Amino acid sequence: MANINLLKGKIVAAGLTLNEFASKIKMPYTTFSRRMKSRIFGSDEIERISKVLNLTAEEIQTIFFN
Repeated sequence: MANINLLKGKIVAAGLTLNEFASKIKMPYTTFSRRMKSRIFGSDEIERISKVLNLTAEEIQTIFFN
């Protein structure tokens, strides 16, 4: 399950609101909100998130797989 606090921190550090971020990863905000609540993201979603936030392999591991 994803570490939502770390993910939110990266989104805020990128200067984006959650709504703006959802748009950038081409996901409706309602779907993104559900993913955040469930803390479960698909591999394609993780890929889009990591590209928008320029996450390193270590950050991806820490946020999504620990």
